[in-house]
Amino acid sequence: MSYDVRGTVADGFEGVREEFAAFVAAEAHDPGAQLAAYVGGRQVVDLWAGKDISGSSLTTHSRTVRVLGPASSGGVGNARGVARMYAAAIGTVDGRPPLLTPATVAAFAGPRTPGTDLVTGQPDHFGLGFESLTRLYPFLGTDTIGHSGATGSLGFADPGSGVAYAYTRRRFAFPSGEGASPENGRLAESVVRAARAA
Repeated sequence: MSYDVRGTVADGFEGVREEFAAFVAAEAHDPGAQLAAYVGGRQVVDLWAGKDISGSSLTTHSRTVRVLGPASSGGVGNARGVARMYAAAIGTVDGRPPLLTPATVAAFAGPRTPGTDLVTGQPDHFGLGFESLTRLYPFLGTDTIGHSGATGSLGFADPGSGVAYAYTRRRFAFPSGEGASPENGRLAESVVRAARAA
């Protein structure tokens, strides 16, 4: 079964839609995925694909999940909400000043746990509450703050490019083990590339 990519992208971000459509076309099962991004506090990407998926939905965003709470995580949101939160962390959104100062973002971004992380197997993997993402995604700035999720989702804010990115999915990524699913590299890089070209 094929699934249509729905949603919008701003001028100059058509390549992001193409990357997302390529991922959806390659999926053997329902992708159940959303992708959203902001640049400079303005939403530039709002895409989704899959059964019962809309721009504001995500099947794990149900009352049952929120009441029972996942055993090893607690974040519940969709790509729109996560991208907007990261956009607000580093820049002005809807006329409101950034939630964090550049100095605070830099303090959060720096590695704080030296050595190999026992869960991810990656060296120097965590800052203060955020993952150090530049080893996995070298196109991001060293002051990027973000975190992956259990199902392969990823959200981040890259102050250098002004990009706030979020990708959510309904199914666990396979193979799993590194948090963010493999398609995040291509999707995130296409957003950052378009932002830098704009």
